[in-house]
Amino acid sequence: MTSLNDFTCLGNADRNPQIHTTGDGRLVCNFKVAIDRWLPPSKVSSGRKLTDWIPVTCWGQLAEKATNIRKGDKVLVKGAIKTRPYQKEGIVLTTFEVTAESIEIILPENDY
Repeated sequence: MTSLNDFTCLGNADRNPQIHTTGDGRLVCNFKVAIDRWLPPSKVSSGRKLTDWIPVTCWGQLAEKATNIRKGDKVLVKGAIKTRPYQKEGIVLTTFEVTAESIEIILPENDY
């Protein structure tokens, strides 16, 4: 059976990304994208906004492009989800990140 790992999100950058070089000379850039979602109203709540913070990793030329992003910019990210284990206090946990295949900064309408 075929599978699909295709992630697309539109949200706001959490900071100005910084580019780094790995030990083997590859360029990498990391930042997070804030995505708002709404919980619907219920009998005990009038509804509320939740924000998910999605970690994004860019490599190579895309990492260089990501350095044009500024904190608060609206960013469209397309890529694939990757899981990664890590240890905290002796317990193995798993986190995820998006390895970007493309990024676009979405300018406000009055900036066109």
